[in-house]
Amino acid sequence: MDAHPPITSISLRQERGCRRDKNARSLSYFATAPVGVVSAGICDELEELGVSKQTNVRLCLHLDSGNPLQEMVIFQAATRFFPPKRHVDKAKSFTILRGVLGIFWFDATGNLMGAAALSEAGPRICRVNGGIYHVDIPLTATCIHHEVTTGPFRGADDREIASWGPPPQEPAAMARYRAELISRAGFRDL
Repeated sequence: MDAHPPITSISLRQERGCRRDKNARSLSYFATAPVGVVSAGICDELEELGVSKQTNVRLCLHLDSGNPLQEMVIFQAATRFFPPKRHVDKAKSFTILRGVLGIFWFDATGNLMGAAALSEAGPRICRVNGGIYHVDIPLTATCIHHEVTTGPFRGADDREIASWGPPPQEPAAMARYRAELISRAGFRDL
């Protein structure tokens, strides 16, 4: 009989089945077990940690940034989002787990081409192909989603930030941009 890898229930509180990535720009953890089980409680742990530290929190289910399949469970606050970007050769999919997440996509000059509000009651999954400018913004105060893309992760070389987007270092500009997108898409800020 073949030996089966042990199953580890991942916990951020106990740092069981994961390790902290101290080099990441947001609070991030990598799975450490060959088979990791994410229970419903992980959403509570992500939210508690994100709210207490006032930051986004990412649990990478892959073992390292070089993995060819990158899967993450991400807690995101409405006020903390990354400006519009595109990944030239990588598709990305988003699946909502808690809250409401707006996915917005644009043409090369910044015209809004479409939007989806992912929620437990509505559409749950959105895939954005490579080469398409997009931004994901919580429509509720916080949300948790599962994100999947291909690796390896190449840092700043992994994406092209839209020149027409708001400067990420200017919170007021980011807040205005968020409100404008929500209005243009006809969404409610929940």
